[in-house]
Amino acid sequence: IYPQIAGGRVLADVEVSGLDDRFIGRRIPVHLPVGQAEALLVPEAAITRHGGLDFVTIVDADHGVQRVVVPGRTIVRDGAAWVEILSGLSVGDKVQVSHD
Repeated sequence: IYPQIAGGRVLADVEVSGLDDRFIGRRIPVHLPVGQAEALLVPEAAITRHGGLDFVTIVDADHGVQRVVVPGRTIVRDGAAWVEILSGLSVGDKVQVSHD
């Protein structure tokens, strides 16, 4: 891809295998991923705030334990809000979602 910016638009010539001949030489809008990252996400309803700290409840075999977390950005996926957890959780932790 060799992009050119003209009039606030990015123009690029790309090669696409299997592209229908009707699209060759035409302008078409496309969405391209610009990056990918792994993240721990929890439902927004799983986070509670007490005394200026953010908590999630971790569920184990016997009971729930509140753990302090550092939340990051909120991501909406399929109409649901998810919050990235920057620290305080590990892969495999099971969190309880508050329904109040």
